[in-house]
Amino acid sequence: MDGHRAGIQSSSEFGEAEKSIKRKREKTAAEVSAMTAGNDETIYRDRRGKKLDMLSEFMRQQSSEENKKLKLEQAQFEWGRGAVQKKDEEEFKRELIEISQQPFARTIDD
Repeated sequence: MDGHRAGIQSSSEFGEAEKSIKRKREKTAAEVSAMTAGNDETIYRDRRGKKLDMLSEFMRQQSSEENKKLKLEQAQFEWGRGAVQKKDEEEFKRELIEISQQPFARTIDD
């Protein structure tokens, strides 16, 4: 199975057998590597299985998916808030702007 001879062997016989097995494995690995050397380019495909012509097309699709996720997260955040809360927040912002434009500071009595 592993290329070694069965039975009792001396260490030198085992070492020689191991070296020859290693050379055979390296030779076959080099042959396989030479056969597949031209097919090392990555092929990108879309959802339908069509090949993408360029890496930029692939990156464009990735960025559009990220934008969709971001918009969905923002929309879900907005959905969790009611109309009254939005109105109160806008009024508070308007009041802060009015206060900042007044010529003097407010006190507790105001």
